[in-house]
Amino acid sequence: MSIGNTLDRDAGSSPNGPPIDQPTGTTFRDKVGFAMGLRHSSFRWLGSLLVVLLALGCEAGSRSPAEPPAPWNVLLISVDTLRPDHLSAYGYPRPTSPHLDAWIARRGQLFETAVTASPWTLPAHLSLFTGLRALTHGVNHTQPVPDNLTLLAEHFQRAGYQTAAFTGGGFLHPEFAFEQGFEQFEAWNGRRKAAEEIVSGVDGVVQLIQEQARETRPFFLFLHTYETHEPYRPRQPFFGQFSSLPSNLEVRLRQNPMTPETGREITKTPVLLDPERGIAGSIPSELEEITVDLYDSGIASMDHQLSRIWQALETTGRDDDTIVVFTSDHGELLGEHGVGGHSYYWDENLLIPLVIAVPGQPPTRHHRPWARLIDVAPTLLELCAIESTEQMDGRSLAPWLLGTAGATPTDEAWAYSSKPNSWLALRRPGMRYVLSTDPFLPRPRRSLFYDLRGDHPPTLSDATEPPPGLREVAAAQLDRWPPSHRLVIANREDRDLHFRIGGSAAPPVRVKNPHLDTPVLRYEGPTTLGTVPRQQTLEVYLEATTGSSLELSVWFSDQRTEPTRVAWVLTPEAFAGMALQAAEWTHLASLPAPGATHVLLSPHGEGARSTATELPTELRSQLEALGYVD
Repeated sequence: MSIGNTLDRDAGSSPNGPPIDQPTGTTFRDKVGFAMGLRHSSFRWLGSLLVVLLALGCEAGSRSPAEPPAPWNVLLISVDTLRPDHLSAYGYPRPTSPHLDAWIARRGQLFETAVTASPWTLPAHLSLFTGLRALTHGVNHTQPVPDNLTLLAEHFQRAGYQTAAFTGGGFLHPEFAFEQGFEQFEAWNGRRKAAEEIVSGVDGVVQLIQEQARETRPFFLFLHTYETHEPYRPRQPFFGQFSSLPSNLEVRLRQNPMTPETGREITKTPVLLDPERGIAGSIPSELEEITVDLYDSGIASMDHQLSRIWQALETTGRDDDTIVVFTSDHGELLGEHGVGGHSYYWDENLLIPLVIAVPGQPPTRHHRPWARLIDVAPTLLELCAIESTEQMDGRSLAPWLLGTAGATPTDEAWAYSSKPNSWLALRRPGMRYVLSTDPFLPRPRRSLFYDLRGDHPPTLSDATEPPPGLREVAAAQLDRWPPSHRLVIANREDRDLHFRIGGSAAPPVRVKNPHLDTPVLRYEGPTTLGTVPRQQTLEVYLEATTGSSLELSVWFSDQRTEPTRVAWVLTPEAFAGMALQAAEWTHLASLPAPGATHVLLSPHGEGARSTATELPTELRSQLEALGYVD
């Protein structure tokens, strides 16, 4: 049970059908120079007076050329797993974030509707750092960031900024290559008490802000924390302020068994943990509020620590020359819809807080445009007049932040999840559409349309068929699949062809197909089995990393001999395949002849590709402690 307002803040709007906006690149308009000129707008009168005095006292030919304004500093804060509807500034009745609220009231521009690009940490933060949708950058599994993707810190470093990051580790660890562009990158290693993680990160940010007086370069600082992430622990004294329930208990999320009715969809349920006795069990009715109370205490603890940053900015005078962005990577379900955690398509996961403070600009609440996590990177680059040739799916919010907006607001957001649940979601005013890419999911749950104009958030049973054309719009997005591999099995025989795929390239979680209306695949442990009926073709995508291996077995329904088995290593350039010739499978040196029964594995999509890597034991343990499973 949750306290707070309904998450849908666009009730009353009409659902819109196709067409949709196409992704746009990062643009730097003439107003960038205008924006930089507004930096010290409160001192314009002083500048005008100075010009008059110079004109009176000096000849025109003796004037010095005007110096450009000094670059702004940037502080980017990401609080992992933070729901906007549990912040006071977004209407939550509990005082969970008084310090943040006060800072917003002084300086912040709050976007009432902001949507993530993916509901889990790694792909969402890469979207934050690149301005790319999760489908575009393709890093949607436990894999490192490809080094040919340019991250936000690299742009600032090239522009002469001092760059530093303090993260909670986990998926924001150097093993995942998020340190690109940072001169200093400190990731929490999980060896000490979890309560010390946010303290350590804030200490680092405050120290650098205070030392900035001795630094000639502007800074780009990034702070990330898991303070509001599972496991939910009582943060004192805040838990005692919100709850009268026992303070010696924790809540973890337990994975529910998968069933034929749910395909390979993974759900989790909050369970109660007694740390002293190590006992976990269902939450009794008399303690049903404890999940929310514990989560809120984590928010209050985060707010208390961030107050030290607001104070450091104010006392050092950095408030006047620092852009601050406060956001999250995704939200969290706290028992709503019968589940907990994230990776779902519900608004409790997709909606995030977004507050941006620009020096010299008054605090504001923006009902429009909708903001998206992918908009942060192009916004910061434009505000700081840093040019980029990188293509981005996001668009700059600078016109709205500077009060110069003339562009059409964006009221559309895409989000993609590849694991543990696989789907693509489109959100527009008054509606949400979800198209599953999980080939194991039953047909009724593959295409879900929700009308959000009611008084209450919709449930799974409220899903209806989408308006005409909407499914095709979503499927077209998926046809531009991220860098992956396509596996085609074409059966031209008058008998059924069976197959099994496995290996590091093809565990069931990496097997995708948005076009299967009925399940033709089934999973069995770490492998996928299926049947291609006579005279039909099956196509699936493998979200696999370079260097991983595919193990394939094929056999016909009337075959009396052992299945034919092959193993291929995936590369970003070459294809592999085999064709049936004279009742024998032979390896292909070129594309198969028309009409031949064949299996073909080929690279699909353009862009960066990750290479398979083995995680250190310590990092894997930290990810497990955070509730992540592969």
